[in-house]
Amino acid sequence: MTRLSEVYKKLENIVKEKYISNSIYVRHAYSRNVDPVLQGVPDIVIRPKDAQEIAEILKIANIENIPVTPRGGGDCEFGGSKPIGDGGIVLDMKRMNEIINLDQENLIVTVEAGISWGKLNEYLCHFGLYTGCMGPGSGMTAAVGGGISHHSVGGGGCAKYGACTNQLVSLEVVLPTGDIIETGSQANKYSKFPFNRFGNGPDLAGLFCGDNGIFGV
Repeated sequence: MTRLSEVYKKLENIVKEKYISNSIYVRHAYSRNVDPVLQGVPDIVIRPKDAQEIAEILKIANIENIPVTPRGGGDCEFGGSKPIGDGGIVLDMKRMNEIINLDQENLIVTVEAGISWGKLNEYLCHFGLYTGCMGPGSGMTAAVGGGISHHSVGGGGCAKYGACTNQLVSLEVVLPTGDIIETGSQANKYSKFPFNRFGNGPDLAGLFCGDNGIFGV
């Protein structure tokens, strides 16, 4: 068994078989997004369901020194959701597309990173609400996590509210080592819900705004 086959087997034990692939057709599909530039073809494509699965995946990738490229909606116009060169793992976030909580009193919604701006705003409109920045210029099918990691502007509302990261309150981030951290008020163990990005020491959330997934997922 080759080293890559061993890695594949370890990753397959983390997610169900249908959520991981090394098929040539799948791998080449993930070498493209909405921009026309051809980049690298990954070795493995995997779809985690939560932060714990991401943590286990990144631990293996870190030990084996395998590059990981997070991918949201695949709507990046500048190649950010594709591998720079051949090989590595593409971490497809589309399974993580749920709304976790809506705090109507404080106007804060907590979502998973793979949810699209369209799905989020469709949900919010039932409460007479919407996000100030409605995603990047590439459209409402783009993922919220992708918008944050690209510090996106260009979508509806950006002229008034600025980049989508201006609306950010708190993040749960999986670091390359597999450690999971929370930023802002959520870093305080006594905080039940996120309410303030800057209220608990340095603005660690800012490290991950525009990092393109380099510092964490």
